[in-house]
Amino acid sequence: MPIDLAELDARLKVIDWRDRELAAITRQLEAAFPTLLLQIQVHVAGMSALQITRAS
Repeated sequence: MPIDLAELDARLKVIDWRDRELAAITRQLEAAFPTLLLQIQVHVAGMSALQITRAS
């Protein structure tokens, strides 16, 4: 079966696009994580023991 170079090129472009998108998403998550973690800590610190027990 011969190799279809056009199909191979298209697949490589899709993989490249996917990798760039995943890298962008990863950067956004890494940038937002410290703020998100702080918000979670503040929220949990304001909860009663009963609320924490119910949440887990």
